[in-house]
Amino acid sequence: MSTPASVGHASPRIGQSFVMVNDLYTFRATSAETGGSYVLIDSIIPPGGGPPPHIHTRETEVFVVIEGQITCTEQGNSRTLGPGETITLLPHKPHAFRNTTDKPARMLIICLPAAIERMFAEAGTPVDASYVAPAARPPT
Repeated sequence: MSTPASVGHASPRIGQSFVMVNDLYTFRATSAETGGSYVLIDSIIPPGGGPPPHIHTRETEVFVVIEGQITCTEQGNSRTLGPGETITLLPHKPHAFRNTTDKPARMLIICLPAAIERMFAEAGTPVDASYVAPAARPPT
């Protein structure tokens, strides 16, 4: 792990943003800025949004819901989280999250260790601060 050059500060919508499955993910702290220790992602999940079930082989993820509600499913067990609630998802366990409401949700995602931004760069679509989310998908 390298040591970051300095402690940084990012303003709203500053940082590389990507769209994946209609969700918006903006990186607030990257591997380079944290010395490889973690990545911090600010996410906007539209109604019906969220990734399909998947498994991380190395990252622990911590979700902190800021606005709205997110339903997290881990190994078949579901839990709905509201503002201020958190959940920690460990590697090697199938999981997913979904916004099953009719309003957008916002959450912070902390990934440890860092480096997941490479996956977003390869699989996501880069967008800038002028990006406007497409019409929401109906909740399921």
